[in-house]
Amino acid sequence: MASTRSNTARSLAKLWKLDVRHALYRQTGDWYHQLERFPGALLDENGYVIFETEDAYRSCQELRIRQDVSVPGGISAIPGYTIGSENGVAPSTTYERATYAEGARQDVVQSQIERSSAARNACIAAHGTTCAACGFNFGAVYGAIGEGFIHVHHCNPVSFGVRDVDPVSEMRPLCPNCHAMVHRENPPISITNLKQIIASKA
Repeated sequence: MASTRSNTARSLAKLWKLDVRHALYRQTGDWYHQLERFPGALLDENGYVIFETEDAYRSCQELRIRQDVSVPGGISAIPGYTIGSENGVAPSTTYERATYAEGARQDVVQSQIERSSAARNACIAAHGTTCAACGFNFGAVYGAIGEGFIHVHHCNPVSFGVRDVDPVSEMRPLCPNCHAMVHRENPPISITNLKQIIASKA
């Protein structure tokens, strides 16, 4: 499988005339090994993103770089993503109906930052289960199936090591959409700023 992806990366980099020293391919664009030489490129079935320097690669907010590289939104969500062309002609924006194989198993080993369920419960006890940014409440919309469901956000990131957290002053309930949006930037967007963004679109 890895050899096939490597061959595909080389083929597409050549087809798309990418002037890079290292190219990695994954059809879905959501997971890669590490880029090791720069300029480097991550490719999916439709296009690519080029990183001119290692610093640009490591500071890209859409990448979760650990032993391997996770791209939760796929590389098409990264600024600078370019649709690949075939013989200088951009691919068609219409697609023939097709089926795609999904559901294959893949073993992934990675470290995960530990979260305290007691801190989560204390945050919810203090602030409830209504999103602090948009006001969405799962119980109010979905009834019994949604009662009590909410994400909990650390206003001060805990990704830099173990520390004591005050769940009342440092944590807030956020719906999954708002939680994902605050983490679109690094450091995360403040809830106050996200509320302003939401208000500006109303």
